Amino acid sequence: MVKNRHFKLNFMPQINPFLLLLLPLLFQIIFGMNCFADRIRLTFFKVSMISLFFQFVFSYLAFKIVSDSLRSHGNGEIRCGMPLVAVWTVAIFLIIILMIIILIQVLIKKYHKTTSEQ
Repeated sequence: MVKNRHFKLNFMPQINPFLLLLLPLLFQIIFGMNCFADRIRLTFFKVSMISLFFQFVFSYLAFKIVSDSLRSHGNGEIRCGMPLVAVWTVAIFLIIILMIIILIQVLIKKYHKTTSEQ
């Protein structure tokens, strides 16, 4: 009996992979602004690193979800890889957007710091 070497995510097919990709972005927007208002104990750097880390983790999980879904519908083989290309394209796009949001939040913090000193 040959064991299946592929990592199966049996609980994940119900999760929309594109929604999963948006979670770190929303986390950064919400908690990044709360860091500036001192409403949470995390520093802005920690919030940014958590967002980036989970963006990469969720990108991998979204890829695995789509891949497993395509395999289950294709009798164990992937007939067309365009959905996988779409997941990676959206993931890269959202990583760039996340970095832009982090940069904007840093610039907002610097602006508020300079205006409060005057």
